[in-house]
Amino acid sequence: MQIQTNKIKITTRTTNDIEAPNHTTINISLDFDNWVATPKSQLELIIEQSTSTEKPFLSSLEDYPEYKHLIRLNIENAANEVLELVIKRYMLLRRTLSHENKVNLDKILKEYIETRPHCKEDKEKLKNKLTIFLGKEKIAAFQHIKNAYSSISLAIANHQILGANTAIKILFGGLYTLYLGDQRFFNEKNKNTLRSRRRRRHCS
Repeated sequence: MQIQTNKIKITTRTTNDIEAPNHTTINISLDFDNWVATPKSQLELIIEQSTSTEKPFLSSLEDYPEYKHLIRLNIENAANEVLELVIKRYMLLRRTLSHENKVNLDKILKEYIETRPHCKEDKEKLKNKLTIFLGKEKIAAFQHIKNAYSSISLAIANHQILGANTAIKILFGGLYTLYLGDQRFFNEKNKNTLRSRRRRRHCS
């Protein structure tokens, strides 16, 4: 079963009060149990090209191909494309864990999404829960995923006040965070896949 491609729904209630901002409601649906890997999106292919060590640093965010791709979309579609990558990275990290620790990580992610801890003490509690079953590299990877997810809600919540340009820059920042640090947990070709291919070659 394939999960829905469109997970974010944004509804805006307008107001006649000039000084009062329009009220935006964000509904994000996550279904990890039915997740399946899909072919790489155009955004993912763009990111893979732009993370090449040969690519020069660009002085303006507007010059990056990721920004140029996202700015062509409305905020809902742009946010959904980023969310797809966030979920994919989470599921690839999750795949490296035992069943018990997958459940533990899902609980922590759900708690974070529901409570959105902001104070230093709550963030420290969250990190302490992770250290029970994750090493520092995987904790860092999870933090990058978590921060990228937060950028989505931040971009949506402020796109009307700050404008589409700033909202897309926030999404771009989330994407940048998502691809920081150790990348070995996000190899889509896992050992089981490689073994099965070797067996097929040996038998043919």
